[in-house]
Amino acid sequence: LKGVGPRLAEALDDIGIYNYAQLSSSSVDSLFERLKETGGRFNRPVIYSIVEQAKLAVVRENSN
Repeated sequence: LKGVGPRLAEALDDIGIYNYAQLSSSSVDSLFERLKETGGRFNRPVIYSIVEQAKLAVVRENSN
């Protein structure tokens, strides 16, 4: 997903987000707070963007 670099990918892994379905079902606010707890500095608009991208990816996966 655009905007997911190594630090964000590691933080997502640390909080138990491993796939598009998990990411797409996450609340942006909740996800942002959980990511902050990992000690990283993340940008809320980027978190919003990756959640929206994950939602689109899930729709594409389910339409095949």
